[in-house]
Amino acid sequence: HRYGHQILVGNKELIGDGAIPLEIERLTRSHSVRRGGGFVGLAGQSIGVVGVGALGSRIVELLGASGATNLTLIDPDALAADNIFRHALPARYLSSNKAESMRDFLHARYPDMNVTALPEKIVAPTQLADLGLDVLIIAIGDPTLERAIAAKHPVPIGVTTWLDAMGLGGHAILDDESVGCL
Repeated sequence: HRYGHQILVGNKELIGDGAIPLEIERLTRSHSVRRGGGFVGLAGQSIGVVGVGALGSRIVELLGASGATNLTLIDPDALAADNIFRHALPARYLSSNKAESMRDFLHARYPDMNVTALPEKIVAPTQLADLGLDVLIIAIGDPTLERAIAAKHPVPIGVTTWLDAMGLGGHAILDDESVGCL
């Protein structure tokens, strides 16, 4: 909210007498999320994103803007120069781990977010078992491993997603313990 400034800006008599226009700004998660069209219910969810590349970074960026506050980002790779044109991270993060850089990027924009970065490679579905996730999003571009993780990792909601070569298409499969979608 900006209050006072609009009232005093046109009143030269008050300003001349030493009145100072007052601005009140609110930076609370619930206000900002509702004002931005996000979903406050995401704040209580523990969301894991495996793969913070071109697609995963955009998903993470949208989760932050949508009101998510508890993210675990998993990716062993560093941001390469040929990723810049399609990645959410800017060039200053080149050669830095994607998960750690995305965590820092989100903290700068959403200071109250709880983001854990795990710069490790997922080679077996059991690696995710102890994270206590409510939602798991897999964006690693390896459909075989993605399906193995989705089949063996017990989360209420799972999303497996990948892009086709040259960005010609994309896929997302939702598994929420009901009828899935494609």
